Amino acid sequence: MEQNRKKENVQNIKKEVLKKVTPTEKERNHLLNLFEKIKKIILKKDKEKLIKKVELVGSVAKNTFLKGEGDLDIFIFFDENVTREKLEEYGLMIGKEVFDELKIKYIIKYAEHPYVKGSYRGIKIEIVPAYYLKSISKVVSAVDRTPFHKRYVIEHLKNPEEVLLLKKFMKSAGVYGSELAVKGFSGYAAELLIIKYQRFEEVLKAAISWKEREVICLESCDKKKIIKKFKDAALIIVDPVDSNRNVTAAVSKQSLMRFKIYSYLFLSRPSLKFFEPALPSSKEVFQKVKETKRHYFIAQFKNSEKVIEDIIMPQLEKLRKLALYFYKLHDFGVVRSFPYYCGKGYGLYFEFHARAFSTQRHVEGPDLKADINRIKNFLKKYKEVWVDEHGKINANTPRLYKKPEDFFLNLKDKDFNELRQQGIPKNIAKDYASLKIKKIERCDDFIKRLKLIETNI
Repeated sequence: MEQNRKKENVQNIKKEVLKKVTPTEKERNHLLNLFEKIKKIILKKDKEKLIKKVELVGSVAKNTFLKGEGDLDIFIFFDENVTREKLEEYGLMIGKEVFDELKIKYIIKYAEHPYVKGSYRGIKIEIVPAYYLKSISKVVSAVDRTPFHKRYVIEHLKNPEEVLLLKKFMKSAGVYGSELAVKGFSGYAAELLIIKYQRFEEVLKAAISWKEREVICLESCDKKKIIKKFKDAALIIVDPVDSNRNVTAAVSKQSLMRFKIYSYLFLSRPSLKFFEPALPSSKEVFQKVKETKRHYFIAQFKNSEKVIEDIIMPQLEKLRKLALYFYKLHDFGVVRSFPYYCGKGYGLYFEFHARAFSTQRHVEGPDLKADINRIKNFLKKYKEVWVDEHGKINANTPRLYKKPEDFFLNLKDKDFNELRQQGIPKNIAKDYASLKIKKIERCDDFIKRLKLIETNI
């Protein structure tokens, strides 16, 4: 009886969500008309007649985009005999001229080769050069696979509305998007999961039992060989178009576990809240962090050159790992840390096991397997040592750094070149003088990353 009630509730929730996330025919036609307009401009700008085909790919072409979130991914295809250098140069030129004619700003982005991106009346547009290939075996770069992905999805996807539900659910769980800021599931991954399991709720049922390095195949595959091939992956969805590619290579262990938790919670207590999670206020988040009675802080920088998120986030991640190495070396136990981006500013959050730190730090030394010379060197370096039950020599030594913030503060008086020599990434080094050590930040991206998962939803 309880099971039937839950099933009925899930179906009712799905209907309600679909009313909100399914694009109207008017919206879809508007996007397709805009594509046709841009296609005409592209062909007009092709003075050398090098373009073989202009094609709309991505979620709009596959009818799997969420209402109000339709982007135009436009590929301009070149013949295989066009050199890579010419493809990049000519493709960029065409892209720039299209945006100039539309009188909108653009940026140049880089995947395996550069492409042009801009926004036209709220609609994001990408113009990407690629090779026109008849066989996947001739793929030169990652973007060349995209039209094959499109064809596979259109041919095999029977329930596009289920993709909308899964995408919305993943967005709410904070695991949608393969970019470094999220390390989650791409739209293509969501489409393949629906092709595999047919229904949104069946994907969630499967996800609950996924282990680390789970292998999901849509076509026949040798799972043992696949696991060996993708050694560091948290989750493996073998690309049905190219078995040498893991569709979920970007998915982190953190995102995989979050998805498992949200899947379990939704199936246990189906609710619309899982599709529209309320973002807590910064005050609520701050209070919960204070209740942990731990030491925590934010290292925040001003975004002086208005650098976009795609550029800053990888640099923040590099700085975060540099800081984590320092904290391990100096015995500051980190509970969690993450980067965030707020447009006008960006930063790193760190939370530590202790609320206060002793004047001494712990140093682990050699064990019984170590060479005697290493043991001798350790004994010479530290005046007092002790041996634990594992036979490892340990020592305590005065802290050089009194608190973990010192890692950031001690670099503040360095100039750009000195900061770069210390391993500080380029854009952050430029903004380093603006460094502030704070306790809380009132921006959505920060709050979203810091907030806890409510298990009693």
